[in-house]
Amino acid sequence: MRVKFVVVTKVPKDDRNLADEVLYRIDGKWHVVDEPPADNVPWTWGKKQVFRKGELIVVDADTEREIGYPMRKPSKWLIEGEEYEVFDNIEDAIKKLKEVV
Repeated sequence: MRVKFVVVTKVPKDDRNLADEVLYRIDGKWHVVDEPPADNVPWTWGKKQVFRKGELIVVDADTEREIGYPMRKPSKWLIEGEEYEVFDNIEDAIKKLKEVV
């Protein structure tokens, strides 16, 4: 598997960087859980940020998806060249990362 390195240089201020998330009300507080705790637990939709400025992400060069969970795909959420940059080697990615953070 060939890999590339993605550095998130900025995040959009609109909804392009937000993903749906289900929140469950447990003990008076809203929680994110992998599985619904019970059928009668209140729930609602929420939004979560997909990427954060300064992230260094290892992606599969062919699929452009993050290796490992949650398998995010930067090109689905962000605009290349404007909000993230792709590098063939880790050294160049780290150099850019240091500029960003």
